Amino acid sequence: MTYLLSLQCFLSALTRWFFFLTLDEAVDLALQAGYDGIEYFPFRWNMTHDVLNGNVNRTSLSRILSAHQAWRSERNIFEIWSPLAAKAFFLVPERRNSMRHLLMLQELTGRNIPVTLYPYHEGIIGGKEWNEGQYPEFSQFLERWVQTDTGLLTRWKVNSPIGFVNRAAKRGFTGIVIDTAHIRKESDGLSFGDWRQSIPTLLPHTKAIHVRSISPQEKEGAKYNNQVEMYNFVRNQSGELHEMLRQIRDQNWQGLVVTETPFDTIRWISPGIGHVSKQEFVKAHKRLLGSIKGVLQVPYA
Repeated sequence: MTYLLSLQCFLSALTRWFFFLTLDEAVDLALQAGYDGIEYFPFRWNMTHDVLNGNVNRTSLSRILSAHQAWRSERNIFEIWSPLAAKAFFLVPERRNSMRHLLMLQELTGRNIPVTLYPYHEGIIGGKEWNEGQYPEFSQFLERWVQTDTGLLTRWKVNSPIGFVNRAAKRGFTGIVIDTAHIRKESDGLSFGDWRQSIPTLLPHTKAIHVRSISPQEKEGAKYNNQVEMYNFVRNQSGELHEMLRQIRDQNWQGLVVTETPFDTIRWISPGIGHVSKQEFVKAHKRLLGSIKGVLQVPYA
């Protein structure tokens, strides 16, 4: 297993120093926490400018082992249709524009970086009709992965995990990413079904696991509160997230394990009031990573 920290984990109102963090510093914090490296995600400040300007040292570049396309779909301010979209507009670049950042990153590293990409927009999304056609940049990445987003089940007109795998392959994707939150969502009445059955189907085609607790907005029911789930996972070694990772371990799967957990959900590991220091961030992730490795690496009787 290779364990990575997503740059998305830094984004929090509690970690305002992140806005001024260089990419070299972000890599160093990930290594201090025990990760093997990072998954790059483009934002609209320092770290992205580091990539676009080539201002990253070789050691840091060697630790960037995967990347993720930005999720913002709104191309201009007039397409903002929700508070979340408004927030995204000022935090991250538009998804197609973000591919320029990923291509620059790939050029800087001098190697083919696996990238989690979003399919092009089509159909009715956010109340608007889209038909963008495939991005020309898509083929410039050799490792093109797509995550288990239930919204794609509707757009691709598939209703099963193997149908999702087959449609992804037809669309040019070379691998699947199991997102431990997304795979438990429902969209327009469709879902991947019980993850206990869907994960074994998806694993032979899976290149990475994105570890994240599910939020109340993603699945109905108080028991899926993301802070409660993460607390049970780290403190009590219990809950669905624990069971999911254990099942993945029991299937002898190998690949990238990427922590995508928002810091707000693990704030309790480094309790305090207000601002969180860099060392508190590292301390929290050391414990979280220890819990993840504890499930994926320790044999069970």
